[in-house]
Amino acid sequence: MAKMTIKAGDDYMLKLSLVSDASAKIAKKAIRVGAGILTSEIRKNLTANLNDPESASRNKTVLFKNYYNKTSGSLLKALGFTKVKRDRNGVLNSKIGFGDPDYDPKGVPNLLKATVMEHGSSTIRKRPFVRPAVNAKKKEIEDAMNRVIDEEIEKIMKG
Repeated sequence: MAKMTIKAGDDYMLKLSLVSDASAKIAKKAIRVGAGILTSEIRKNLTANLNDPESASRNKTVLFKNYYNKTSGSLLKALGFTKVKRDRNGVLNSKIGFGDPDYDPKGVPNLLKATVMEHGSSTIRKRPFVRPAVNAKKKEIEDAMNRVIDEEIEKIMKG
């Protein structure tokens, strides 16, 4: 009687094991790519808001115009994203926000300026730049992250 043993499954199982071991590294790479795309779009929208010659005032009698079209640039410099970290629930994430420098040259917190620009105040109309960026780039970010994951898994499975 003939006997046959197939060991192709062992090789496949080994490759799946390698993918499993590298999953955190792959996820971190995908998150960095997604955060980079979103940060670029937010930076583009923020630059457009800062260069907008229109008044930011809700009340047309009070002008908050930038007559000299000069900004300190600290808000743009402060925009960035953190390293990818695992939170207490085990989820990998990166935060996009306004960090260093924390304050502009006049001592105003950059986070406060960004919040007022995004949501407005009693005297300043809102000029959102984060939410439109998220809405515009959501699909592109998902596709880019999926592409990175697929490419990294393909590298491991082929090689």
